This record gives sequence, C-alpha cells and structure tokens, in this order.
Amino acid sequence: LLLPPMMVPRKAQSFFVVFDITQSMGVADVAADGGVVVTRLDAGKAAMRQVLRRLPCGSQVAWGAFTDYRSIPLIAPLEVCEHFDALLSTLDYIEPRMRWANASNVARGAYWALRATQALNTAQPADDEQPIITVFVSDGHEAPPAPLDVDDLLRIDSPVPLPGLIVGVGSDIASPIPRTDNEGRVIANWAADEVVQRNDVPAGSSHEGLSAMNEGHLRAIAAKHRLDYVRLGAVEALHAAMTAAGPARTVPQPTDVRCVPALVALLCLLVPPLMGLWRAPTMNKAAS
Repeated sequence: LLLPPMMVPRKAQSFFVVFDITQSMGVADVAADGGVVVTRLDAGKAAMRQVLRRLPCGSQVAWGAFTDYRSIPLIAPLEVCEHFDALLSTLDYIEPRMRWANASNVARGAYWALRATQALNTAQPADDEQPIITVFVSDGHEAPPAPLDVDDLLRIDSPVPLPGLIVGVGSDIASPIPRTDNEGRVIANWAADEVVQRNDVPAGSSHEGLSAMNEGHLRAIAAKHRLDYVRLGAVEALHAAMTAAGPARTVPQPTDVRCVPALVALLCLLVPPLMGLWRAPTMNKAAS
C-alpha cells in the first residue's frame, strides 16, 4: 500500500480538436446510441468524449471552435489524466451560443485551425518538439455558398506537413437548417428566401436552406493540407484515425504498480491454507 508510483515510459500524443459550431451543425441527422437522433455538433462532442477516455496518460488535448472563417483555441493543451474532469466540463460548454457570426467558410476555418496549431506548437516547452495533431470536426457546409475550388485555398507555410485529421459528420440526405435565437433556442428553419443561394448553378436548383454533409469538399480540403480524413462513425474508428494521424512521443508517466506486490502478498496468504488442505487428506490416509 505504501509503494509510490513508478515512472513507466508510455506513448502519448497531443491534439487540438476544433468543433464547427455553425448553424448547419445544429441539424439533427446523426443516430446516437439507442437510436436517438442528435445534432451533428452533439454527435461530434459525444464521440470526442469517448475518445478522451481511451487516450493514455501523458496525452494532451486542447479544444477549439470554428465559425465564420476563424478557428479559435478555447483552452490550451491539458494532460488528459490530471485534467480529465476539466476537459469534460469545458467540452460540455462548447455550443452554438458561442457563435460570433453566422457565416461558415469551412475551407478557411480548416486553414485557421492549422494556423492556431502552429501557434500552440510555438508555445510548447522547448524540450517538447512533438507537433500537435489538428482534428477539425465539420459537416463541410459553406454559407454563404462559395466556389468549391480547392486550388484557390490558402495553404499553411510549414517546412514539414502539419499532422492532422478532418472528421466529417452528418447525413448524406439534406435537411432543413434550424434557426435559433440569441439563447440558442430553435425558433424555425431557414426558408429559401432567407439565405443566399448559389449563382453558379441553374436557376431553381440551389437549396442552401438545406444541409447535408459535403464529404467531397472535406476530402478536398484534407488533400490540400495533406491531412487525413475520416467519417464520424464508430468511436473505435475515430480513435484509431486520430492516433494514426501523427507521430507519438514517449513520455515517462507515474504508474500505480501496487497491484503487483498486492498480488504477491495475496498468494503468500493463500498458499499456506491451500497447502494445509492438500496435505490433510494425505495424512489421513497414512493414519488409516
């Protein structure tokens, strides 16, 4: 019981997870556990909550939010075991009411997420050269609609590719985008005449009041920045994609090994009685 924790080397990674909190992420079209349908944002947060439980001690996580064209860090990277409760509680507070604009330029949002990651890398201790892995969670819906030509996208100026992952969330079937008040309450759905429609398609074929996950756009953005892409599904697949998106570092972590001497002590307590039970029948036979 008095044995102190021992330092054991473990593989660990650092992640900067940015959530798209724009209006289309309020579309409820993702099936959760038990068949309950939840919003895209809630589905992304629920998945990250489960991933957080799977990350080994020594790993670090920072949260961020995207709307308009900017991705803003909300908290600096925190170690997942020491700050587990703080990471969970702050994750709960990432919600649509945090929006500072209703526009959604996803392409620029991914770019600024990588820019923010560069700043977080610079702020790391000098002895920690492990790059932070960017994880950008979005449905790929641009509003107002913009030409989806990724050749025109800004690209991060970095001597080496920044590791990262784009996570696509949402259904392939378009659904109405909910309209909320200042308190985040849904008051209606956006009507066709209330949103900017596309002008590069035939008249009457633009339906920007509806939203489906634009997987092709998200894949193109990922390819532009040399990031990985995964569609949100099983938590195990998301966890595997995140850990495969960048290299891991080996860090010594205090590990509770008291179970080892406790097991030895338990065996020491059990062996004599068991030996006595085994010897008793033998002695009875000899006496008879």
